Amino acid sequence: MLTVLSLTGAGAACTTPQQSARLLFQRGATSLPPKLIWQAFDGQIAIEPGLESAELTAQLGVTLNEVMKPQSASSPLSLRMQSLILGCRSKPRPSCGCRTVIELVGSDQKTTLRGMEGIAVLTLARPADADALLRAAPSLVEHAIQAALEAPDQRPAAVSELEKSIRAGNGEQIADWMDQLKQPNTPEIRRINLWLAIGHVADRRRLSELELLQPTSEREKGVRLRALRWIRAASPGAGKSSPADVQSSSGEDGDRP
Repeated sequence: MLTVLSLTGAGAACTTPQQSARLLFQRGATSLPPKLIWQAFDGQIAIEPGLESAELTAQLGVTLNEVMKPQSASSPLSLRMQSLILGCRSKPRPSCGCRTVIELVGSDQKTTLRGMEGIAVLTLARPADADALLRAAPSLVEHAIQAALEAPDQRPAAVSELEKSIRAGNGEQIADWMDQLKQPNTPEIRRINLWLAIGHVADRRRLSELELLQPTSEREKGVRLRALRWIRAASPGAGKSSPADVQSSSGEDGDRP
């Protein structure tokens, strides 16, 4: 059984999966939009070896098509299921589970603005085998997706002023942050943190000014490109961004607070 599906406190067999979830990443104060729009699923499905079957694969396709509606390829904000993992274990009690990671992506259809993990585990009264997983899979998938979409923010409380501004989505200090970036003697670590904060809270109206601010090191360059990509992705028309600034040197979105 894949350990990522483990939930503590599983008791007697039940018919409703137990759920757990966590927030993996959040740009600023980004929350889910009132109307959820999905991208067509093109992520990975991993099934524990020995439990795979053509019937299960077909069933998962039907379940995902039913749950992931409506779909659009051009929504300003849309949900993308990155992965789906299913498996079973026999001890300490027979159970099957599902883990999924869902991302809210921006209008460029690829930049992650919010990442959420959902887990659902069903304790069984019978052996945890391929037949049990086949029967449980639809409910497990639905409950894992639901858990992810309702994932709570369990991060430690923000301490620094930058962190507090980021969590609140507060851009009142952007002008001051930009002034600091204009000073060549601002330390590199400070410049990197300022770019991250700007990327989390700035909107597209600031882009023309921000694009004029140049990095002073390779590390800062990568963070600057990522910040600009976040801002564009969180704004309508992000797909029209300049290609030169869309791809960061690391290719990762998951810097936080």
